[in-house]
Amino acid sequence: MAGSRLYLFPDTNIFLHFRCFVEIDWRGLAGCDAGLVVPIRPTINELDRIKNESRKGKLRERAWLAVRKIDALVDGLERLRDGTRFEAWAVNPAIVTGIDPNYPDDLLLASALHFAAEQGVDVAIVTDDTGLRLKAPNFGLRVLRMTEERLPPEPDEKDIEIRRLQAQVAARPSAKPKLTFKDGSTEHDVRVLRGPSESDAAINEAVEEEYYEKLEDGEVPGDDETWRRKEKARRRRVRDYEARQRVTFPVELLLSNYDGSTPADDIDITVDPPEVFSLTLTKEKAPEKPDPFRSPLAGLNVSRIAPIIADGWELDGENRAVRVLSRVKHAQSQPLEPFYLRLIDPEFRGPVELSCTINVGEPASNERSTLLIRVTGP
Repeated sequence: MAGSRLYLFPDTNIFLHFRCFVEIDWRGLAGCDAGLVVPIRPTINELDRIKNESRKGKLRERAWLAVRKIDALVDGLERLRDGTRFEAWAVNPAIVTGIDPNYPDDLLLASALHFAAEQGVDVAIVTDDTGLRLKAPNFGLRVLRMTEERLPPEPDEKDIEIRRLQAQVAARPSAKPKLTFKDGSTEHDVRVLRGPSESDAAINEAVEEEYYEKLEDGEVPGDDETWRRKEKARRRRVRDYEARQRVTFPVELLLSNYDGSTPADDIDITVDPPEVFSLTLTKEKAPEKPDPFRSPLAGLNVSRIAPIIADGWELDGENRAVRVLSRVKHAQSQPLEPFYLRLIDPEFRGPVELSCTINVGEPASNERSTLLIRVTGP
């Protein structure tokens, strides 16, 4: 019987750190017909302890699977590959000199020695443990080293906690502030409106006609050239104002400091308009209509276009809007004052990009973002 079959005694780590033992080519490892012997003491007892007490989930699962497969082999419900014999050995091994029964590795050596002497067969220890590989030859035992790759090591609790925190950070929005439109989106539609646009000649004719009607009704004093001249100028300004309003759009942005890790001070915002737009910080008021009942000698109330400055925004030398924020509340969003984009070519339609840069802290850390504006209309 000796020499015809090699009986293998795997240490406990083989069941825990390699693929499931029933799938391993034991015959190929032995180089001949093989038998697999699993001693109850220490291997099965050690697997039981690990599956019940280990704090590592993967290790518990592998120990539980190994014990379950051993039970199935004992009951004849499972077989090893290529006719490899299986035996769960329940004999308490004899303790020889140099063996410490308190150590599982020593008990494995004692079991192999006892089995070989009792059965009259060749045995070998299968291990990937350096200490066991060095000790076994001292007792005349052959050692086979596993040729398969070990399973990936299970991370310890510290590694798991680090990964959990990394996942939390990755799932959160960027710590740097973000610019969006006021509704929180990064896309915005503007619509160009069509409207009447009177020629200078049509305005002159309408003013003259209105003036003489009022003159006949006694609503205006005598020949008042001054009123007519200023009213014509006013109507031209109104016409031009309305034309500009149809292609001028307020831009309202929202600065979000999501998680509060951005410094509250030293946040500068620069907005670079698309080439199809001019950027202005002013909002125009409609020209006021003069009072025809006032005497020309008293002067007429003809208002020029009155700008309203966008608080906080400034224009730099490259016609970009710059906003300096002295404080942004942590974990909140802050709406910014509007500025205005005016379409240079009223016939343009299509999407354009609004480039924004946020400079944070000292030294400045730049965060660039792009917002999309879609120009629509008839």
